[in-house]
Order: sequence, then C-alpha cells, then structure tokens
Amino acid sequence: MNQSTTIHPSLRFLFLLAVIGCGDSKLASTDGGADAQENADGDVIGDDGAASDGGDATGCVASGAIGLQATPGFKSALEALSPMGNVNLAGETLSGKHITGSVRGYGTIKDSWIEPETFVAVQNDSSHPLVLEDVTIGGPATYGDLAVASYGSGGIVLRRVSAEGYADCFRDGPFDIENTSCVTTLQSQEDHNDGYQAYMAAEVDVKIRCSEIRSIGTSHTNAGIFHADGSQVHFTLGNLKIRVNQNYCIRLHEAEKYDELPDGDMVDDGRVLRIENIDCGGGQVWIDGLPVDFWSNVKVDGESVPEP
Repeated sequence: MNQSTTIHPSLRFLFLLAVIGCGDSKLASTDGGADAQENADGDVIGDDGAASDGGDATGCVASGAIGLQATPGFKSALEALSPMGNVNLAGETLSGKHITGSVRGYGTIKDSWIEPETFVAVQNDSSHPLVLEDVTIGGPATYGDLAVASYGSGGIVLRRVSAEGYADCFRDGPFDIENTSCVTTLQSQEDHNDGYQAYMAAEVDVKIRCSEIRSIGTSHTNAGIFHADGSQVHFTLGNLKIRVNQNYCIRLHEAEKYDELPDGDMVDDGRVLRIENIDCGGGQVWIDGLPVDFWSNVKVDGESVPEP
C-alpha cells in the first residue's frame, strides 16, 4: 500500500534524538568510488565508477548477542546532513545526506537519512552491488510499501541500517544484512507486512545476521522472514531477534512442493544453509520442504524448536 503521513515536528525531533549520537561502529568502511555530482534539482548524476564489495563481517559474531551487535542508523547531527532529492547512482559514494527522494542504482551510501514517501524507497537492478552503511530509511510514520528491493544480481549490502515506516522492509535478493533493524507499518488488513519477503526470487543468497525484525501486521500470513511463491533462496540466518503479532516468525516453504516453480525449472534449489541463535516471539517457525544444512539454538517464546 502507498499511504503517506507527515511526521509532526516534535515527533521528528524525538526520533532524531534516538538515532543520532550513537557510537561509531568498528566495522571496516567501504569505498564505492568518486563523489557523486548533483544537478540543480538535487538529483545525483552517476558515472561508471566501480562499486564497493560491502566490507567484512567483523561486526557480527555468532558467540555475541542475539539481535543487534551495533547501533543502526545515521550518526551525524541532522543539521550536518545535506538535502538531496532523487538519487541515481552508478558507482559513486555519498555520505552525510538527507535524501527525500527514491534511491536507484549501485554504489555506496553512508551516514545518511533516506526519507522518501514513495512506493519503493531503495532499489538495485544492477549487476553491481548497492551498499548502505549507517543509514536510516523512513522513520516512525507511514511512508510506502517497501523499504529496500534487491532485483539485480549485484545485490544489496546493509550494515547498521534502520528501516521503519513501510509495509515490508526487504524483498528478494541477493542480500547481505548485518546489524540492521526493521519495523513494518500496518497499512492494510489484507496486505503482507513482512520483515524480509521473497516473491518469485531466483536462486539467490540471502544472509541476515545480528539483526532485529518487528512485523506488526495482523494478517495470519505475515512473517518476520517469508519465502514463497516460486522463490528459491539460499538462506543464512543467525543471531536474529524477531517479534510478530501472532503470525509467523519465520515462514519458508518449498516452491516445488506447492507447484510454484517457474516455467521450465525442474529443480527447486531453495534451501537453508545455516540457521542458528534465533529468538522468536509471538509466532511460530515453519520450514516446510526446504532442506536445512545446519540448525542450532532456534527458540520461540523461550522454547527450543526441533530441526524440521
């Protein structure tokens, strides 16, 4: 659903106090090429620079806390962020921006607030990666349908990202997500409200680690992590705290079993490569038909869940 509201100035100020002033993370930084150029309308005009590979994974360790191990969101003061409109990247690096339009393309965005009232806020259709580090997407209002969509083979890397105010946070893949917070916003009783969702996703890798998902929708089909409709994702899930509203914490079902494979595809390659240290609350873990290579310490409301 694409419904928009305006944040009252006092609420906006309180939200900013919550996300700025957080300590710097120790994750290695990434460099996505030359600084972007802006036109008179605030749009970014890209070049053909190379994109970052997304850095390393030292900010998330399996022996550490379940949930966030670093603080997500932009770190600079609001007045230090430079305003921009729509952004179209082609390998550049942006830092310290307040983006009120959509983000498309590949490259790197650091220490920024992306706040568009659009159907999809951030999207990558490229064979090169899009990297977001220390970024806030949306906030405590209703913005649009989807925060981040990964449709290109280059995928999307999220490090210390806070996404809120959209019906769904992340869709399809590839994704490499660490220390990221997702809070969905109920926009329709019939609409999905999923933290991560795969719809007809190809054979792509989706890694979600050291992150927190709160999916507040009331539809019985909602999930913190949702995989269906012909998708064939390879999941790595670790150190996740997921809270839902009496729906599914994790709902993964096999495409072949439900006759959902794309035309001409005879083999279902979806699988769970690794799932460990999962703290679910308010809903069940349901994995139906997908092979599981590694399973450890998966709990719902404090009770251990056996490997399927």
